Amino acid sequence: MRLDYKKLKTEIFERILEVVDIVIHSENYPQERILSLLAKKFRSEGREISPELIKLIVEIVGTDLRELRNETEKLLLYPGKLTPEVVKLLLFSSGKANVFELIFPLVGGNRKEYLKHLEELLRKGADPLSLIALLQTQLRQLLSMATGDRVRLPPETIKKLRALLKGKSYTELLLLLKKLHEKEFAVKRGILNGEEALKSLAFET
Repeated sequence: MRLDYKKLKTEIFERILEVVDIVIHSENYPQERILSLLAKKFRSEGREISPELIKLIVEIVGTDLRELRNETEKLLLYPGKLTPEVVKLLLFSSGKANVFELIFPLVGGNRKEYLKHLEELLRKGADPLSLIALLQTQLRQLLSMATGDRVRLPPETIKKLRALLKGKSYTELLLLLKKLHEKEFAVKRGILNGEEALKSLAFET
């Protein structure tokens, strides 16, 4: 016999109301309190961000504390400076189009996967210059790992980066970082647009 979950749930709550004397109604945290909690969380991790950025995070994510905790962890993993552009990029990316995953097909030489991933991010409104900056940061982390330095990343990400290091020399990684700097310069000078610069990387690595 299959029970109707919605009906069963309603009946359970009706029975509870028959036997309890007090019903507690919880209220949402006031927004100012949420902003204060977020600021405290960032400070506890040694990261100082402006009140404007804190408000931007709440505007994008909402006031659900569980969602805010998950998204804040994502931001804290970013080793570079948090700007409005970077915050939007990190919080709007999800599912298959995860900005933290873009470095793997690029360094690994998987052109098709890199372009597919890139297209998805651009379609979601990712800023090309922010993507280039993020790739630069990730590549510097990879170079740090190659020299034995510790990096603050999730264990699964470190595992993937170590696998990449087995197939790339230190010189190759430096050359790729040089290319990223050149692409950034070309975009800022108007020689290439951001999308062209990012896509051309797939054919130069």
